[in-house]
Amino acid sequence: VLHYLETLLQDSGRQTTRVTQNGIDVLKVSLSGLGRSGGTAITEICCVPVAFNGSQRQLLQIFTTFAADLDADKLDAEAAAFNELNLTLTCGFVGIYRKLRQAYHKYTILLSADENTAFRQATEALDMTLGAVNGIFDRAVIIADGNV
Repeated sequence: VLHYLETLLQDSGRQTTRVTQNGIDVLKVSLSGLGRSGGTAITEICCVPVAFNGSQRQLLQIFTTFAADLDADKLDAEAAAFNELNLTLTCGFVGIYRKLRQAYHKYTILLSADENTAFRQATEALDMTLGAVNGIFDRAVIIADGNV
């Protein structure tokens, strides 16, 4: 699935890299031109093996970090504002990784055991995620900048 998504992303002109973190392959994608501001973000995609109903499946996880070095004194207010923003999302959610003071969007989907169906699901998940991130990008960055 990662190789398939990597090919799709590269064919659309996006730059990708692959790394291994904690024994899991991660596809990193640089996004640009987001929102009206034309901002940038980094998306990380991985497939985590899981047991589901007695069979091995893959959990596709798509994380997009759109802001870093958030003001530690404003994290609670930003988290509350992101919770309000989450009510408007078509998929996934926006949150704060407090340890690194990063704002992110996350979307997760359990992929089908059928390979062709899994490819279709992964493509749809990626399209939905990119659309969601693009749609909320400007507002999310304003919140991450502490303007809540």
